Amino acid sequence: MKKNIIFLYSLFFLSLFLLPQIAQAHQPVIEPLRVSSNTRSIYAKSFKLEDPSQASLAVYGSLSTPNEFDLYAFASHATQTIPVELLVPSWPHNKNFHPSLLIISKASPKTSKTFPVDLPEEYGAQTLDWNESAEQFYEPFSQERLVQGIKFDLQVEEGKNYFIAVTDPLSQKGEYVVGLGNVENFKSQSKFDLI
Repeated sequence: MKKNIIFLYSLFFLSLFLLPQIAQAHQPVIEPLRVSSNTRSIYAKSFKLEDPSQASLAVYGSLSTPNEFDLYAFASHATQTIPVELLVPSWPHNKNFHPSLLIISKASPKTSKTFPVDLPEEYGAQTLDWNESAEQFYEPFSQERLVQGIKFDLQVEEGKNYFIAVTDPLSQKGEYVVGLGNVENFKSQSKFDLI
């Protein structure tokens, strides 16, 4: 009985030290299992995200088949600049994985490139390529070594839709993290969701 009480007190005090670290992290989003469909609709193919201008997000995903195209969508509720970054865990099987990031919006330049989805007529796409000289760093919250290959400031406008796509031009497979926003807001997350 005494051991159980000591264990519970230890857990309580340990949580006091861990919770401040949690408050400095993005809200985690895990890439959903995608069901293959014949549609080319950008709206039907994209996974809807919360607004990163209201709370920062870390989207954990993977490209597991050649020519995979992971597509995410959000609508902004504020006009502001949000940071967008693409990171890859520094694991041996990710060594040659250098994905690209596409920003699809009304503000992006028009392009003649073809994509696995149809872009609405008024939308364009900006391709951000991997920085080959990107260096590894240690991220204390996830306790992972990551490589930040793309960092970009995206100007978003209130009421507009934005699409973010992750793809690899060389059809490599690997895991990635897309960081969106810098506002730390965990009102919709329980503490257990964050641990």
